[in-house]
Amino acid sequence: MRVDMTERYRLAVGQYKLAADIRVKIIQGCGLIYVALALAFAWAQKGPKHLSWMVTAAGILATVLMWLAEIRNRSALSHASNVVTEIEKAGPDAVPPVQRLFRGPDESSPRWPPLAHGRLIDITAVLIIAFLLFATGWLLCSKGSL
Repeated sequence: MRVDMTERYRLAVGQYKLAADIRVKIIQGCGLIYVALALAFAWAQKGPKHLSWMVTAAGILATVLMWLAEIRNRSALSHASNVVTEIEKAGPDAVPPVQRLFRGPDESSPRWPPLAHGRLIDITAVLIIAFLLFATGWLLCSKGSL
């Protein structure tokens, strides 16, 4: 049974939207984790200061795990983007211009880079990890004093 090109396009766009939604959920999860860690850090500074380094260490672990989840999702986003682009290049008969996901002012305009958000996430994750490593070292050496 042959699958129609419009059905393939619909499925590829669905996969792209799913991968983009998963990326948003990962970023939202990071935000919630950092809020929870900020509350835990405030509690540790009010009470057992000598344990506050564990909160920043947990932040490093959470950042690395969420970053790895985003990197894993990035390949799905890129693959779905490539499939959609190839179907759109197949010709005007494949998908009407109004229904295209990546439509621009004209067909010769370059498409946005699919991993631009991924690079920004990489830079942000590296900066957060560096900051949390510094904070963990500082808190260990100062026994939790700020």
